Amino acid sequence: MNLRNLLLHMDQEKEERNFGDLFRDCFQELYGTADVLAFVIRGHLYCESALTQLLEANFKNPNAIDVDRLQYRTKVELCVALGLIDPSLTPGLHKLGLLRNKFGHNLTYVATEVDQRDFVNTVKSSLGAPAKFYLSRGRKFPNGLRRCILALWIPLQIHLAFLTGHSEELLPAILDTIISMWGTTPGGAKERLKQALDEVLNLGTMSNEEAQSLRSDWEKSWAEINPV
Repeated sequence: MNLRNLLLHMDQEKEERNFGDLFRDCFQELYGTADVLAFVIRGHLYCESALTQLLEANFKNPNAIDVDRLQYRTKVELCVALGLIDPSLTPGLHKLGLLRNKFGHNLTYVATEVDQRDFVNTVKSSLGAPAKFYLSRGRKFPNGLRRCILALWIPLQIHLAFLTGHSEELLPAILDTIISMWGTTPGGAKERLKQALDEVLNLGTMSNEEAQSLRSDWEKSWAEINPV
């Protein structure tokens, strides 16, 4: 199966699974193998699939263009141009694409700590404060690569879930997974998800009424996930 067909297959799978299951699957695929090539390729495909879905969900006439035939870099730039993702994700997503291409164009390529340091520095400098949540620890090679991928994919999934009305499926999965696998405190997880919600609202892709309703849904969901 070539990469384009694999991407189409992943999109079809995503339609059949809810956002919570998808999040757990991605986390497992990134941490369930020691093969750097495998988890970089899969992480890149997860990010690209999220970009594709964001575009398809927001085009007025999605059938007018075959989004799957667009280059990955073009998808990133279109999502930013349409206000679907925060521009701060762009350098990291481009860096992920370059790393994936190193594997794709050289079958003998082996990722090194230099690749990880370059990726980490890009994500830290472009994401700013939110990067600390993902990269403050657990960066022993190649875990830093895994965390950089998640620092990009989690915001994409949060944007997609909120904008398509699936946040109730995703929030519990994010909290359960990052608290159990990363040892993150509930308070730290809550703060990062609140930042992510603010990022979505600041994109300006919804009316004030929709934004208020979304914030209300968020507070309700959090109360159910972690009652005070």
